[in-house]
Amino acid sequence: MKKRLFTLLWGLTIALAAMAQTYTVNIHGYVQDYETNEMIPAATVQWLHAGDSTFVGGTTTQMNGSFEIRKKVPVGKYILRVSFMGYGAEDKTFTIDKKSGNVKLDTIRLKSDAIMLKEAIIEAQRAEVQIVEDTVMFNVDALRVPEGSMLEELLRKVPGIDISDDGVIKMNGRTIDRLLVGGEEFFGNNRDIATKNLPANIVKRVKNYERKSELSRETGIDDGEEEFVLDLEIKRNMMQMWVGNFDAGYGQPLRKTEFVEELGINDLYTLNVNLNRFESLQQYSAYASVGNAGGGSIGRGRGGGGAGLTNRLNGGFNMAKNFGEKWQQNQYQYRVGGNLNFGMSNTNSQSKSSSETYLQNGTSSFSNRWNQNFNENKNVSGDFQFEWRPDTLWSIIFRPNFSYSTGGSTSTSRSATFNQDPEKTIANLYPESDYSPLDSAWTDFQNNSRINYGSSANYNDNGNSNFSASLQIVKKFHKQGRNLTFRGNGSYSKSNGTSRSTSFTRFYQRNDSTSTINRINYNPSSSHNINGRLVWSEPIALATYLQFSYQANYRYRNSDRNTYDLPSTWSPNLDAPEWLWEEEAYNAYRSERLSRFSKDEQFNRDLSISMRRITDYYNLNVGVSLQPQTRHMEQIYLNTPIDTTRTVFNWTPTLNFRYRWDKQTSLNVNYRGRSQEPELTQLIEVVDDSNPMNISTGNAGLKPTFNNNLRIEYRHSNPERLSSLNLGVNGGNTLNNIVNQTTYNEETGGRITRPTNLDGFWSTWNANANVNYNTALTNQRFTIGTGTYFGYNHHESYLRTGALTSENTEYPLATTHSYNANQNMWASYKNDWMDIRLSGNVSYNYAINEMQPDQKQNTWQYSYGPSFNFNIPWQEIKISTNLNMNSRRGYSSAEFNTDELLWNGQISKSFLPQNAATVSVQFYDILGQLSNVSRNVTATGHSDSYNNSINSYFLVHFIYHLNLFGDKETRREMRMNRPSGAEGEGFRGRGGFGGGGFGGGGGGGFGGYGGGRQF
Repeated sequence: MKKRLFTLLWGLTIALAAMAQTYTVNIHGYVQDYETNEMIPAATVQWLHAGDSTFVGGTTTQMNGSFEIRKKVPVGKYILRVSFMGYGAEDKTFTIDKKSGNVKLDTIRLKSDAIMLKEAIIEAQRAEVQIVEDTVMFNVDALRVPEGSMLEELLRKVPGIDISDDGVIKMNGRTIDRLLVGGEEFFGNNRDIATKNLPANIVKRVKNYERKSELSRETGIDDGEEEFVLDLEIKRNMMQMWVGNFDAGYGQPLRKTEFVEELGINDLYTLNVNLNRFESLQQYSAYASVGNAGGGSIGRGRGGGGAGLTNRLNGGFNMAKNFGEKWQQNQYQYRVGGNLNFGMSNTNSQSKSSSETYLQNGTSSFSNRWNQNFNENKNVSGDFQFEWRPDTLWSIIFRPNFSYSTGGSTSTSRSATFNQDPEKTIANLYPESDYSPLDSAWTDFQNNSRINYGSSANYNDNGNSNFSASLQIVKKFHKQGRNLTFRGNGSYSKSNGTSRSTSFTRFYQRNDSTSTINRINYNPSSSHNINGRLVWSEPIALATYLQFSYQANYRYRNSDRNTYDLPSTWSPNLDAPEWLWEEEAYNAYRSERLSRFSKDEQFNRDLSISMRRITDYYNLNVGVSLQPQTRHMEQIYLNTPIDTTRTVFNWTPTLNFRYRWDKQTSLNVNYRGRSQEPELTQLIEVVDDSNPMNISTGNAGLKPTFNNNLRIEYRHSNPERLSSLNLGVNGGNTLNNIVNQTTYNEETGGRITRPTNLDGFWSTWNANANVNYNTALTNQRFTIGTGTYFGYNHHESYLRTGALTSENTEYPLATTHSYNANQNMWASYKNDWMDIRLSGNVSYNYAINEMQPDQKQNTWQYSYGPSFNFNIPWQEIKISTNLNMNSRRGYSSAEFNTDELLWNGQISKSFLPQNAATVSVQFYDILGQLSNVSRNVTATGHSDSYNNSINSYFLVHFIYHLNLFGDKETRREMRMNRPSGAEGEGFRGRGGFGGGGFGGGGGGGFGGYGGGRQF
């Protein structure tokens, strides 16, 4: 009996000891909607003991619906409870034993709770900005735009976003690399297609974040090649249907300006058609556009949308589809995608500029230039992607693409250089005149100040073709974090170009001499590139990974330019005898000296090692890349044959650190260094005097440069107060920066340049900082925001006046300090039938050159005014208008220092069943005061430029909203341009900000998601 009792007690002791012993266990999985299969972020996940439901640990799901909890626990049975506002809670039971180090649970699917959902749908104002982890999200419902607006007008309402006239999108001063829709690429890297063709009212959120490279997303190891992206989240009730617009517009200029009369412009028109279908597993988009006017919305205020008048015709198709087995979130067995685009355009534009160049002796030279240009081009391109994942351990991605384009341009120009400021001289001598420095009258009465006067005419035509493909194969092993990757790509391109040019220059300071040049250049070229990379990733400790990479690249380029030096007596209008174009005839004018043959071969290797550590609170990635390079070049130019080989060794260090206090607060620190070799042509010491006004030579003693860049960002959001704060600091410098030593000839206005390295750590550097803050006020109908930016740039170069002599051997250092600051503030009020926004912006630029400290450059730009949107629901009428005062001060030309009151307006009426059609009348720059002026500052001077455009005009639009196969509620929402009841607040449209927490029960965290971010 005693023996049995002893055995029983011994067994109980061992069992209790085993139960008391704890093991580190990592459980992970995904949470998704039962009906739509969409992943749910911000759902509350609780790890509980099965016996008494005591709390073990908890978290909330990430943006992609994933969760992970790591705890030390004893063996036994446990429960994982998942809850989210608008859904019923779901429990999963699992067992932990001593072998359970990594527990992967099946995807947990939550079902909607109709009663809870009904209670959760309450009326609340949307937070304009929210920050979750490293993603900044802008709620579109808080950014109202006029009826029929395209995406571009919506993005212009987003705090911190700036869109230039050429379509470059910047967020807080940083360029957006790619625009995504639902996390998928949309027409490759052509952002204009999305901004000008996607309807604004299908977008729920605009997300901004850094997307890892394709290789990083596959391997999980950061390679430092992030893309700064905007990701559009489509409204949930716009999914599973075809949506789009048919938009036809006609109008005329409101004022007959000189440019309008010269071109005989009477009619402006635009026709845009787009059709889109977005689903969780696939998306399709097609568009076509033709016209000569910008149009579309009143917010841009730039009329034609850029310099000159452009006639355009373009279209394209984009698709992406996932199918086959689903291995994990956003990864299916097969994926195909791609896009095709075509385009035709021609542009007629005029521009003028004035510039000042600082000289060694404390004086300056002044230049004025006028240019008229006509160009046309045709292009077609395609970009495709095929993915195959045989299982969860293999992925194969193949990306082929091609492009073909042809084009031509014709331009004429006039220019003059002075040793005094011509603008001030005219103002003093003829205060009531409208003389231009380039007028013939001007060149007659100011002989003493003129240095040169020139005119030129140019004609160019070209054709370019490019083919490329890349292949990426990733093999993952069963040990988490271990993988092997191969990535290879190749490309081939070919181009042919012909240019015909003539120029006439008169030199007034050198016995009134002249120079005439007539030339033809025929320049065929080709290149090909082959690249291969092998990457091995290995876990070396808990949450710590090591990555080795080897890459080899071969590049070949060939160019054979033939130059024909024609008689200078021929007319400068490019006319020439017909017999010239016979091959035997023009070969007689071929210039052996100016013709240029070159062959360039490069063989580069890259050996990299990096380490990454990932914890619950921080991510750390450090690495270094070693880059031996060999380059061989052959060239015959200026009667000088060259055959040279150069071998160099570069290196690149990187560091990325992110610390997260919680989902709403994070600190990011990124450093990247990079060494770079000079161009081989810069190393060849051959005097190139093919352009007598700009003579250049090389420098065999050039050293490689090294760039340092450091960026620090702090982000915080407060969902309860609907506020967000974003702070950023960025700085960088270039060691051994390559600049030009410039010798200026005061008699001719010509320049001789030679590249050289700068010495010193602070010879070339920059720094900038930005702060953005917004918050809702007490009743949440009022919101205010502010943004502050400050930047500094330090430029250095060398400038000497006069020829190199025994007495004049030094190149004085020209140092320019540039400061720029920007402050914007806004306040808005919104209710069900109107929204009012008052905004103001002031920008200050200050530049001083140490060669002329008295010539400080101070420019101010002010912009302020209100915008209004009014809805009259019972009449289905919407009225939109904005009034903005733009003021400029400090520019060199008096005509640039203006006050421009910009007034745009629109009224629209919707009709037909379900408001399927809209007629709108849009007025741009009603007062006709808008102009296009910009300033550029360098180390040796500054320039102001003006481009013409048609800014003041009206358009009458007929818009038909395409809404196919959607239900009644969806179609109604599309017409009314307001969120339906089921959308609600939050990421997924399932109610608002929930309570609870890790241990507090159901409904914790944010509500909602809408598709988008991919991990």
